[in-house]
Amino acid sequence: MCRPGMPKVCLCCGESIRSTHSQQWPSLPHASGWHKFGSGLSYFLGHTWATPPSLVGARPNNSSRPNTNRYALGVGLTQALGAMEGFLDIRVADLENPDVLALLREHLDSLAPTAPTESRHALDLSGLRGSDITFWSIWDGPVLAGFGALKHLTESHAEVKSMRTAASHLRQGVASRVLEHIVQEAAASGYSRLSLETGSMAFFEAARRLYTSFGFVPCPPFGGYKADPNSVFMTMKLTELAPGNSFKQKPLRGLP
Repeated sequence: MCRPGMPKVCLCCGESIRSTHSQQWPSLPHASGWHKFGSGLSYFLGHTWATPPSLVGARPNNSSRPNTNRYALGVGLTQALGAMEGFLDIRVADLENPDVLALLREHLDSLAPTAPTESRHALDLSGLRGSDITFWSIWDGPVLAGFGALKHLTESHAEVKSMRTAASHLRQGVASRVLEHIVQEAAASGYSRLSLETGSMAFFEAARRLYTSFGFVPCPPFGGYKADPNSVFMTMKLTELAPGNSFKQKPLRGLP
């Protein structure tokens, strides 16, 4: 928790954190377990929030000089443990990145045999460039682990699109992390409902279980979709997920 008068800097990345940080964990990029661990470790080592290098040697609020050795130890331990855990970084995707383009081609190619053309609704590169799309990629260090997108439908309604996990990161919680990010971004953007379309075939069983674990339930076709035996439509209300609130995913094994 941020305390008045202390330097509000994330131990893991050095970025400034607003004074309301402690009230907004779910909607901030610093909400990861290792950022929380970093703040707790910093406190344990003698400083509630880590003093960044630019402040080392200063005397904030006339307090005693922070122990730079402890600061270095805190940063080192946090970075080392974060690397061991496999820190996943979600960012707005670069649609010129070769790794992103390669995974997108793999995504579309894998869907081609699952249904006739009229029943496939995955976005291609031109679709992802649309002004109504926000597209994120998730990275494990320098390695692309997956991606996902949010599509604007109306002022109150958005859609989950383009969920994909790289083969190298299957069953490591990547899809859950991406979907969690999309749900929280949709709630923070003021949408009250989030929906999706996925396949009805066995190929999509893991995806359907993932969506169910997040609270999505079956619904009629929405937006421009029509009833289709090859499609399953699902939706969830976001009214209880306003910024500052959170949700609990149901435990589920074998997620992509």
